[in-house]
Amino acid sequence: MLQSAGFVQIRIAPKDESTAFMQDWAPGRPVTDPVVSATIEAVKPLA
Repeated sequence: MLQSAGFVQIRIAPKDESTAFMQDWAPGRPVTDPVVSATIEAVKPLA
């Protein structure tokens, strides 16, 4: 979606602490697989 919006140099870096946070938030429940936090960076060139 970022690419189709004209962004370049797209970087998506998942944060490892997401899994630990979710395990603490919902102990005993399998909620860690579909949830992740990430840093997303991209550049939109000037027209």
